[in-house]
Amino acid sequence: KVAAQAEVYSLDGRSSGVEFENAELHDIKGRLSSGLSLRVIKDGMLGFAHTRNLRDREELLKNALASLAGGVEARFSLPSTKAPAGLKTFDAGIEKAGSPVLVAECARMAEELKSRTKGEITAGAWISEETLRIANTKGFDASVRWSDCVVRAGAGFPGSASGIFRLSNSMDFAGMPQAALDEIVWLFNAGMREVEPEGGRIKV
Repeated sequence: KVAAQAEVYSLDGRSSGVEFENAELHDIKGRLSSGLSLRVIKDGMLGFAHTRNLRDREELLKNALASLAGGVEARFSLPSTKAPAGLKTFDAGIEKAGSPVLVAECARMAEELKSRTKGEITAGAWISEETLRIANTKGFDASVRWSDCVVRAGAGFPGSASGIFRLSNSMDFAGMPQAALDEIVWLFNAGMREVEPEGGRIKV
């Protein structure tokens, strides 16, 4: 036993994103990530280390113990309470969504806005899912998994930095609601009407 208390924090996740500019595919990104961090308490001092190398646990422990030399006091004890009741933060539907699905949704939004407005069309879609687990030597062990999907579409007024944009957010993959696209079209077309006030002197 090399420490009085220890706690492990692990996080795994993936994300994908697609962006359209001027109604055409501009960028596709994907990311996988994982990591571990370790806190130890020994002789009233706190040690910490983190790594993305999940194969070398001994090195993680060695670094955490070495950090005790920093002299950070641990004026607390690791939690031993039971994990709280879980909230619904994950929808399995997100697992079916990848870059091809996001590209198709962006293309759909861009094509509809392009055909119904004269704006500079942008669209984007992003998904992510992550799993977090915290466990310690006091008996605490809790994990949570969450998912997120964001879609965005808009029509910019030509030659300006302004436009009409809408964003939709959900736990599973869900495209932009048709009502939101209709609203973008209506507001943009209404905003394209030019008003020329009558000139003349200002009455003082």
